[in-house]
Amino acid sequence: SKQFGGEEFNTNNDLNCGIVKVCPYSWGTPIDPILETIRCSNSQQDKELDQVHLFDVVIAADCIYMPDFHEPLLKSIKLLIRRPNKSDHRWGMALLPFALHGNTKDENVWNIVPLAIEMGFEVEVLEGVQLTPQWKNMDMKRGFVNMLRLT
Repeated sequence: SKQFGGEEFNTNNDLNCGIVKVCPYSWGTPIDPILETIRCSNSQQDKELDQVHLFDVVIAADCIYMPDFHEPLLKSIKLLIRRPNKSDHRWGMALLPFALHGNTKDENVWNIVPLAIEMGFEVEVLEGVQLTPQWKNMDMKRGFVNMLRLT
Protein backbone atom coordinates (compact mmCIF):
# COMPACT_ATOMS: atom_id res chain seq x y z
CA SER A 1 0.00 0.00 0.00
CA LYS A 2 1.00 3.65 -0.48
CA GLN A 3 0.12 6.92 1.22
CA PHE A 4 -1.24 9.74 -0.91
CA GLY A 5 -2.71 12.91 0.54
CA GLY A 6 -3.19 11.25 3.93
CA GLU A 7 -5.08 8.33 2.37
CA GLU A 8 -3.77 4.80 2.16
CA PHE A 9 -4.22 2.98 -1.13
CA ASN A 10 -3.84 -0.74 -1.81
CA THR A 11 -1.50 -0.80 -4.79
CA ASN A 12 -2.00 -4.54 -5.26
CA ASN A 13 -5.72 -4.08 -5.95
CA ASP A 14 -6.84 -5.69 -9.24
CA LEU A 15 -8.40 -2.41 -10.34
CA ASN A 16 -5.50 -0.15 -9.34
CA CYS A 17 -2.20 -1.39 -10.77
CA GLY A 18 -0.60 2.03 -10.47
CA ILE A 19 0.77 1.81 -14.00
CA VAL A 20 -0.26 3.51 -17.23
CA LYS A 21 -0.63 0.94 -20.00
CA VAL A 22 -1.39 1.32 -23.70
CA CYS A 23 -1.86 -1.07 -26.60
CA PRO A 24 -2.69 -0.76 -30.29
CA TYR A 25 -6.27 -1.65 -31.13
CA SER A 26 -8.41 -1.65 -34.28
CA TRP A 27 -12.12 -0.93 -33.83
CA GLY A 28 -14.32 -3.99 -34.24
CA THR A 29 -11.64 -6.57 -33.43
CA PRO A 30 -11.64 -8.83 -30.34
CA ILE A 31 -10.90 -6.96 -27.10
CA ASP A 32 -8.55 -9.64 -25.70
CA PRO A 33 -5.41 -7.51 -26.30
CA ILE A 34 -6.96 -4.67 -24.30
CA LEU A 35 -7.90 -6.96 -21.43
CA GLU A 36 -4.43 -8.53 -21.43
CA THR A 37 -2.82 -5.08 -21.38
CA ILE A 38 -4.83 -3.73 -18.45
CA ARG A 39 -4.76 -6.93 -16.41
CA CYS A 40 -2.61 -6.60 -13.29
CA SER A 41 -1.47 -10.21 -13.54
CA ASN A 42 -2.02 -13.28 -15.69
CA SER A 43 -3.61 -15.32 -12.92
CA GLN A 44 -6.66 -17.40 -13.79
CA GLN A 45 -8.62 -15.31 -11.28
CA ASP A 46 -7.75 -12.10 -13.14
CA LYS A 47 -8.72 -13.69 -16.46
CA GLU A 48 -12.09 -14.71 -15.00
CA LEU A 49 -12.59 -11.17 -13.67
CA ASP A 50 -12.10 -9.67 -17.16
CA GLN A 51 -15.79 -9.94 -17.98
CA VAL A 52 -16.78 -8.40 -14.64
CA HIS A 53 -14.27 -5.53 -14.71
CA LEU A 54 -15.09 -4.04 -18.05
CA PHE A 55 -15.11 -0.27 -18.35
CA ASP A 56 -17.57 2.00 -16.55
CA VAL A 57 -16.87 4.72 -19.13
CA VAL A 58 -15.39 4.54 -22.61
CA ILE A 59 -14.48 7.91 -24.13
CA ALA A 60 -14.13 7.85 -27.92
CA ALA A 61 -13.26 11.47 -28.66
CA ASP A 62 -13.37 12.70 -32.26
CA CYS A 63 -13.77 9.16 -33.62
CA ILE A 64 -16.99 9.34 -35.63
CA TYR A 65 -16.22 11.81 -38.42
CA MET A 66 -15.47 8.86 -40.74
CA PRO A 67 -18.79 7.01 -41.15
CA ASP A 68 -17.14 3.84 -42.53
CA PHE A 69 -15.85 3.18 -39.01
CA HIS A 70 -19.16 3.63 -37.16
CA GLU A 71 -20.11 -0.04 -37.07
CA PRO A 72 -16.71 -1.38 -35.91
CA LEU A 73 -16.48 1.41 -33.31
CA LEU A 74 -19.92 0.55 -31.92
CA LYS A 75 -19.06 -3.17 -31.86
CA SER A 76 -15.97 -2.39 -29.79
CA ILE A 77 -17.88 -0.14 -27.41
CA LYS A 78 -20.49 -2.85 -26.90
CA LEU A 79 -17.71 -5.29 -25.95
CA LEU A 80 -15.86 -2.84 -23.70
CA ILE A 81 -18.57 -1.31 -21.50
CA ARG A 82 -19.63 -3.03 -18.33
CA ARG A 83 -22.76 -5.14 -18.47
CA PRO A 84 -25.07 -5.90 -15.56
CA ASN A 85 -24.44 -9.10 -13.61
CA LYS A 86 -26.02 -10.83 -10.61
CA SER A 87 -24.42 -8.54 -8.04
CA ASP A 88 -24.28 -5.27 -10.00
CA HIS A 89 -27.11 -4.16 -12.25
CA ARG A 90 -25.41 -1.04 -13.62
CA TRP A 91 -24.41 -0.56 -17.25
CA GLY A 92 -21.28 1.18 -18.40
CA MET A 93 -21.52 4.05 -20.86
CA ALA A 94 -19.66 5.54 -23.78
CA LEU A 95 -19.19 9.24 -24.36
CA LEU A 96 -18.58 10.32 -27.94
CA PRO A 97 -17.59 13.99 -28.21
CA PHE A 98 -17.09 15.05 -31.83
CA ALA A 99 -17.02 17.94 -34.26
CA LEU A 100 -18.27 17.88 -37.82
CA HIS A 101 -15.13 18.00 -39.96
CA GLY A 102 -16.72 18.64 -43.33
CA ASN A 103 -15.09 15.55 -44.87
CA THR A 104 -18.56 14.09 -45.49
CA LYS A 105 -22.13 15.33 -45.24
CA ASP A 106 -23.17 16.08 -41.65
CA GLU A 107 -26.04 13.59 -41.86
CA ASN A 108 -23.54 10.81 -42.65
CA VAL A 109 -21.82 11.47 -39.34
CA TRP A 110 -25.13 11.72 -37.46
CA ASN A 111 -26.17 8.35 -38.95
CA ILE A 112 -24.27 6.79 -36.05
CA VAL A 113 -27.35 7.49 -33.90
CA PRO A 114 -29.82 5.20 -35.71
CA LEU A 115 -27.07 2.61 -36.18
CA ALA A 116 -26.32 2.62 -32.43
CA ILE A 117 -30.02 2.21 -31.65
CA GLU A 118 -30.23 -0.65 -34.16
CA MET A 119 -27.28 -2.29 -32.37
CA GLY A 120 -29.11 -2.14 -29.04
CA PHE A 121 -27.74 1.03 -27.46
CA GLU A 122 -29.77 3.70 -25.80
CA VAL A 123 -28.57 6.99 -27.27
CA GLU A 124 -28.77 10.41 -25.68
CA VAL A 125 -27.73 13.52 -27.58
CA LEU A 126 -26.23 15.82 -24.93
CA GLU A 127 -25.91 19.57 -25.21
CA GLY A 128 -23.00 20.64 -27.38
CA VAL A 129 -20.46 23.35 -26.62
CA GLN A 130 -19.09 26.00 -28.98
CA LEU A 131 -15.33 26.31 -28.62
CA THR A 132 -13.10 28.76 -30.41
CA PRO A 133 -11.84 27.13 -33.62
CA GLN A 134 -8.12 26.29 -33.61
CA TRP A 135 -7.26 28.39 -36.66
CA LYS A 136 -8.37 31.86 -37.76
CA ASN A 137 -9.98 30.72 -41.03
CA MET A 138 -11.58 27.60 -39.58
CA ASP A 139 -15.35 27.29 -39.86
CA MET A 140 -17.09 27.82 -36.49
CA LYS A 141 -18.82 24.46 -37.00
CA ARG A 142 -15.44 22.75 -36.59
CA GLY A 143 -15.23 24.29 -33.12
CA PHE A 144 -18.67 23.04 -32.04
CA VAL A 145 -18.32 19.91 -29.89
CA ASN A 146 -21.33 17.61 -30.11
CA MET A 147 -21.75 14.86 -27.50
CA LEU A 148 -23.47 11.47 -27.58
CA ARG A 149 -23.93 9.18 -24.58
CA LEU A 150 -24.46 5.49 -25.29
CA THR A 151 -25.64 2.97 -22.73
